[in-house]
Amino acid sequence: MENRFVHYYICKLPNLGLSILNCLFADDFHA
Repeated sequence: MENRFVHYYICKLPNLGLSILNCLFADDFHA
């Protein structure tokens, strides 16, 4: 559950240039 939150945080973080990549990666990891 914590991982999901972290992934969500990273997704919502606009400071990271690879936010989209992180999102996809997190999604893939969770899926």
